[in-house]
Amino acid sequence: LTNDLKNNSKGFYKYLRDSRNVKSVVTKLERADGTYTTSDTETAECFSEAFSSVFVSEPHGPLPKKCYSQKEANVLPDVVSITEDDVCYQLRKLNIYKSMGPDNIHPKLLRSLADNQGFVKSLTLLYNKCAEEGKIPSIWKTANVVALHKKEKSTDCDSALIPLL
Repeated sequence: LTNDLKNNSKGFYKYLRDSRNVKSVVTKLERADGTYTTSDTETAECFSEAFSSVFVSEPHGPLPKKCYSQKEANVLPDVVSITEDDVCYQLRKLNIYKSMGPDNIHPKLLRSLADNQGFVKSLTLLYNKCAEEGKIPSIWKTANVVALHKKEKSTDCDSALIPLL
């Protein structure tokens, strides 16, 4: 396997894929009262309770005025201006190895569009409009949360999974 790695890496990667041990089904979890879940619905509710206790809801809109001192308030610009160069720079900085967000647009596609002036101009207009109105589309505030198993075998609902954004 290792002798032919330089010429034919396909076999090596097949070995890696086949040797991964991924647990894809959660059978039962222990609740706080010591009982175990018996159905998929109960397990999902247990995860929902655990995750909702970890994540905090944040207020919508800008920070209250009292968060800024008088000195800082004078330094803040009246209007935020985003240039096409700013957008192009941020598109080129995207990590193409990250997964898609709720919009189902892969970062690799967005990064490849950094050289498309029409696309960059459209994004710039959109961002400036958002900054001008002080509103952000609600879809930009959503995330895909995936629960990953920790390495140790645990049935406790609060410690069995790690939430990833």
